[in-house]
Amino acid sequence: MFALTAEFGFWSSVSISAETPQPAREASTEIADAEKKLLFDILDIQIEGNTVLPQMVVERIIYPFMGEQKTIDDLEAARKALEQTYKDSGFVTVFVDIPEQDVKDGVVRLSVTEGKVGRLRIKDSRYYSLGLIREAVPSLAEGSVPNFPVVQKEMASLNRSAALRVSPVLRAGTTPGTVDVDLNVKDRSPLYASMELNDRFSPNTSRLRLIGTLRYDNLWQRRHSLNAQYQIAPENLNEVQVFSGTYLMGLGNSGIMLAVYGVHADSNVAVLGSTNVIGKGDIVGTRLVLPLTGLDNYYHSLALGFDYKNFKQAVQLGTDSLNTPIRYFPISLQYNGTQQDTSGTTQLGLGVHFSTRPLSERRIECIPGVYEDQFECKRHGAQADFIYLRSDLQRQQTLPKDFILSGRVSAQIANQPLVNNEQFSAGGVETVRGYPESQLLGDNGFQGSVGLQTPRLPGDLIDWRMLVFVDGAYTHNYQTLDTDLSYGIMSTGFGMRIRSPDNLKGLRGLSAFSGALDFAWPLRNFRNSTTNIQTGDMRVHFKVLLEM
Repeated sequence: MFALTAEFGFWSSVSISAETPQPAREASTEIADAEKKLLFDILDIQIEGNTVLPQMVVERIIYPFMGEQKTIDDLEAARKALEQTYKDSGFVTVFVDIPEQDVKDGVVRLSVTEGKVGRLRIKDSRYYSLGLIREAVPSLAEGSVPNFPVVQKEMASLNRSAALRVSPVLRAGTTPGTVDVDLNVKDRSPLYASMELNDRFSPNTSRLRLIGTLRYDNLWQRRHSLNAQYQIAPENLNEVQVFSGTYLMGLGNSGIMLAVYGVHADSNVAVLGSTNVIGKGDIVGTRLVLPLTGLDNYYHSLALGFDYKNFKQAVQLGTDSLNTPIRYFPISLQYNGTQQDTSGTTQLGLGVHFSTRPLSERRIECIPGVYEDQFECKRHGAQADFIYLRSDLQRQQTLPKDFILSGRVSAQIANQPLVNNEQFSAGGVETVRGYPESQLLGDNGFQGSVGLQTPRLPGDLIDWRMLVFVDGAYTHNYQTLDTDLSYGIMSTGFGMRIRSPDNLKGLRGLSAFSGALDFAWPLRNFRNSTTNIQTGDMRVHFKVLLEM
């Protein structure tokens, strides 16, 4: 009998243990010494029991060990090489033995025990269907030979929701030559709610923003997710109102994800997560996310997007107003990658965004009696066939003594003047602290930020860290009638980050809380029709998030 142990996520050890009595070991040694002196021909090696490796692969592995005047050591080397090939291919429950046999005409046999799944049990699931979990891991189906890289991929897909964590445990099966698998489930209610208060305000608006989020992550017991978010300016409800919704679903067990979303914004600048929506109007879009073949600790995907954007804007000219509505269909292709290592995490994003004349060109009455393309009406020189590239690179590095160094750079380059909805924006909490949200807009732009967090400060109630930072950004506009060609902003400051420890989660329905407070000093003056920021004018940024 053998014992097989493994833990998913690390699959660090697969061990066989057996105990042989001392007399038997001594007898085996004598037999082994005699066998080493025995010479025989290995003209053909027959593999019994293989169903998972292609025949050509097996033949390529065993061929170097064939020939005349071989010893048992040569046959043992062939056995080890074949078994290692199974392990390297991800079949760690497969073992190769040399059965007792009489070698005739140079034909020898190797026996393969494939360690198939004898029984699959799912334990402790409260909110998620057992059938759903079983269906999500076909590589662990009863009767199959588990391939561990495939199992890891299926587990990563199964565990994509924070409300569901599944860990497989393998052990020797009740039937010899099999393994039994237990899927231990830790789940919580798929209903999630949060409330956030921050001061991510745009120029010439009130300071506070209140954001409520409601999400359900297991619709129809298919792990489909529906997310709704509502944002207001509590000091002036007529100033900002933004509603967004997203429906996310997986397409079978392929790992492919499809998202459909919509945004209605009644604000000049609406902040949705790390995305700024410039203008009043509506967005409806879809994203198809395709996972790519993973590398060692590197996970990447490709997302294809198609949007419909409809924005309205009116500029007052005395007693009259100039309407510059725009309605168009941009397309995007986005590559995202994440590299995890022992000292930190690196994230990379590369995207191309474009539109075409057949999709987006439309003539409108720009001013009474004058008809222009909607892009030209919105901004002089802008056209429907725009294209721009956008990139983002982030790194979080753990340093000695539990210090954390983080950095981010992002950039955009465009082929022509862009309407403001597509421009690179800088200023605010996510880019350059010390300035209002989207203080700068540019056709081309660059932003960089670096910060250093202290080790966790003493105390058991909260995880509390201090930080220092330096932010900067530069934007460039193609020549326009009313905009400087380029401008830069920069700031420095310090702050703190707090979050609840794990042992406080679940307190009175509160699953987690976190907060951020930054004190930022601009290092560059900035002045326009709505903003006058002087070097050294301190600005405070804060965020409080309650999760339920």
